[in-house]
Amino acid sequence: KDGYYKVRVEGGLSYGYLFGAEATGFDVELLKNHDISWLLGAGINFNKRFGISIRYTSSFMDMLNDIADEAIYKSYFLTFRTEVNF
Repeated sequence: KDGYYKVRVEGGLSYGYLFGAEATGFDVELLKNHDISWLLGAGINFNKRFGISIRYTSSFMDMLNDIADEAIYKSYFLTFRTEVNF
């Protein structure tokens, strides 16, 4: 009726590449340069131009290159967005 979707659900895969990192007290050479993640989210549009969304992203892979201990370091985060569409 209004020419846009009011509610949406998002899902899929995401690829990430680490261009560079700096840290004190941590060896950044242990970090992997490539990452593959899955994501799931939802959003709502108030009108054709403005909306908000939330997205959860979690990595399939460990963040660190092979290390001796058995700890697992995974990347995951929650994103809240305010959107303006042109």
